[in-house]
Amino acid sequence: MYELLCSPHLLGHRPPAADRAPRAAGRATPRPGRTAGRLAVAATVALAALGLGAGVAGADRARPHVLTITATDFRLAAPATAPAGRTDIRLVNRGAEGHQAALVRLKDGHTAGDFLGALSTSFGASRRHGAFVGGPNAAAPGHTAVATTTLRAGHYLVVCLIPSANDGTPHVMKGMLTELDVVGRTRPSAPRPAPVIVTHEYHFGFPAAARQALAAGREVEVRNAGSQIHEVVVARLKPGATVSDVAHWADHPIGTAATGPVPDEEIAGVTELAPGGRARMHVDLRPGRYALLCFLPDDAHPGTSHLHQGMAYPFTVR
Repeated sequence: MYELLCSPHLLGHRPPAADRAPRAAGRATPRPGRTAGRLAVAATVALAALGLGAGVAGADRARPHVLTITATDFRLAAPATAPAGRTDIRLVNRGAEGHQAALVRLKDGHTAGDFLGALSTSFGASRRHGAFVGGPNAAAPGHTAVATTTLRAGHYLVVCLIPSANDGTPHVMKGMLTELDVVGRTRPSAPRPAPVIVTHEYHFGFPAAARQALAAGREVEVRNAGSQIHEVVVARLKPGATVSDVAHWADHPIGTAATGPVPDEEIAGVTELAPGGRARMHVDLRPGRYALLCFLPDDAHPGTSHLHQGMAYPFTVR
């Protein structure tokens, strides 16, 4: 559901070999416009609270702060300020479309306009102005998505980069962005260990422990060990659908409606993470066929996406 947005319209203001996924069939070359369209990935995401407990040694595992963001069609409402530190970011979706809250920590002296202007060129160009820090992805209408990450003091941009299926317009271009200030000190924290999904160019490190945790509804950490910005989308494949079907369905020019039946239901994930970034998610999966997906445009091979380079990992929950 995340489709990365490298569009000039933004200026008018989105492991070990055994753990690697089979490559997505074909490495088809997408039409350039659509690769520029999918900057967000959406459906129902639940990301767990980290570090319970208090007491003498418990200061390291104090409960995270809670930041609640409300999404409607097409607005994001957030507090003006939030405390620094480990934070459960809750996205409450009161709209009729799927939404997300991708957080960007802007560099000192840089503005939201600077970041979005660069993002319209490429994800790589946006890194001069700010860094994606992860956030709740894929909140379906009427649902709440939660991501847990560490927020450092600074000025943040919050955006929804998901495009509407009926017209192909990313929600940020419809006004789904807001800003907030994170203030105070970041306390040292030692969250409880969790299985890890690792993103690289162009595959997921998805060990058995992480697959079992997702199937059991336990939290999983996502770490970006690549040199590009990556995301994780957990999608439930519809009967008879394949990863290739998802790639082809997403392959239409920005600003145009998707055609044909949607082959997947995006139900969880972590929004874009800068290289070295990490966040946690918690998904309760019923039996079925799923895939981890990264839809972002490929900075190293303009005109294609990470998904078309093979960044997909099908798996089954029984």
